[in-house]
Amino acid sequence: MAAHIKVEDLALKVPLYVQNDREARSWRSLLLSALLDPPHREFRTLLDGVSFEVNEGDRIAILGRNGAGKSTLLRCLNGVYQPSRGRIEVKGTCQALLNTSLGFNGEATVKENIFLRANAMRLEAISLGDMVAPVLEFAGLKEKANHRLKTLSAGQKMRLGFAISTEMQHDIMLLDEWIGAGDSEFLKRAKQRMLERMGGSKIVMLASHNFSLLKDVCNKGMVMEAGRVVYFGPLVEAFKAYQVLADRPPPHATAADDAAIGSVDEISVRDGKLRIRGWAVQPHGDMPRWLAVVSAGERWLVTDFEPHARHDVQEARGLPKEFVGFDVEVQDARLEDLRQLGGVLQVYGGGTPESFGGPFNLQAGVLNALQ
Repeated sequence: MAAHIKVEDLALKVPLYVQNDREARSWRSLLLSALLDPPHREFRTLLDGVSFEVNEGDRIAILGRNGAGKSTLLRCLNGVYQPSRGRIEVKGTCQALLNTSLGFNGEATVKENIFLRANAMRLEAISLGDMVAPVLEFAGLKEKANHRLKTLSAGQKMRLGFAISTEMQHDIMLLDEWIGAGDSEFLKRAKQRMLERMGGSKIVMLASHNFSLLKDVCNKGMVMEAGRVVYFGPLVEAFKAYQVLADRPPPHATAADDAAIGSVDEISVRDGKLRIRGWAVQPHGDMPRWLAVVSAGERWLVTDFEPHARHDVQEARGLPKEFVGFDVEVQDARLEDLRQLGGVLQVYGGGTPESFGGPFNLQAGVLNALQ
């Protein structure tokens, strides 16, 4: 049977319960206002008027800024969300790598979780017994097969979920930023497996900010903005359309749109000052102007630093620019050794001090240095 995806006038609206702002001068006034002014329901449109058709042999790169609707569209195609309007037709076996922890139970063993996850993926019972050994082998968890899942680290759980999700070959693959955390050796094997699975699939739809991966895998592009498809066609033209879009300020932009993601690769003490090396990038591809370092109840802001070239980060994440590395000395953090940090370190980045997002990832060497 030929694989095929057809979407006609797809729309998705979700309810939100909104509480009006109120000023309460006492517990009594707060209680009365809550009773007399309860939350009201509003509907938010996540997708609107989405129509396209994908045929066998198509490898679709889904491009768009954060919040454009890429992940929501993939979840609709996989049946996670039921559309509010429109029609979705999917022909062929479909595998979505959207959430590697789907179907897991922390109290069950690793081996039992393989069965639970496979059941959530609707795999046939005849296939379940045959997949346990190769899944454990690929995830590097053979010695932990009978351990409870909750005893595994976050990285080990990610490896297990990835191994289960990619063990079987399917006609259609839906992927959303599939590569996560893990050691370099596992990431290398994971990328190789994904390329093999995508090569064996009849249709691939991949949402990612890794342009180098998209160029290697895809032959068409879909650009989304504010829940709509604004371009669908040849990949080169899709990249151009996305770049034009990315150069414009997003609709309803907020300070959080400048929040950076990043990694702390190395920490040390030099001349009595805390030194931090790593990388950081904002959603639009630029290096953040501000860094914040939090430890031992203190918060230090850093602005005087020069970006360094990080070709490894640019290639791995498909960034348009290579100057996303930083090597900073926190002038106000006076230390004799790293033990004075009390085992805690958080680093944030953003366009302004008001736009910091979540803390950067701490690499294994940093975690060891903090112990």
